[in-house]
Amino acid sequence: MEIVPYLTERLQGFGTTIFSAMSQLAIETQSVNLGQGFPDSDGPVAVGLRLGDDFFRGYTAEMQSKRDRLVDGLRKARFDVIVPQGTYFVTADIGSMGETDGIDFCMSLPKRCGVVAVPTQVFYDDPEAGRLLVRFAFCKRDEVLDEAIRRLSTLSSRNTLGSTPPGAT
Repeated sequence: MEIVPYLTERLQGFGTTIFSAMSQLAIETQSVNLGQGFPDSDGPVAVGLRLGDDFFRGYTAEMQSKRDRLVDGLRKARFDVIVPQGTYFVTADIGSMGETDGIDFCMSLPKRCGVVAVPTQVFYDDPEAGRLLVRFAFCKRDEVLDEAIRRLSTLSSRNTLGSTPPGAT
């Protein structure tokens, strides 16, 4: 299988980049966008370069807390989580939830629970290797993470792609 045609076919309609497409989907569905890896706080890099070590120790602790907050929430929602050590993203394996395709999962997620994630298979030379992996950004305000976790928790009472299990209300 040629990788480029495979991804081109799977990603039709994404526009310029998967990030712009997922951001647009977040806007259209009023979803919490955990697909972007940009902190949702202001501040140019130049200011950061002038800050002392104390700031960065505090920032590191803050980001670890946010990471742990999202990891815990994803685990409670039945995601199998890979805990990162040096990024703004938590990667989760959706196979534990009965899902079989990251692109389909991420495209349906905003309508299912109002959260945006990014399928990581778009970053792989062999898309099949990343088929079950999706990523969520945790460099967000705590209230944004809490709302996303609350929304994602609704998935644990559903089957794949948003169907309601038999006998559930």
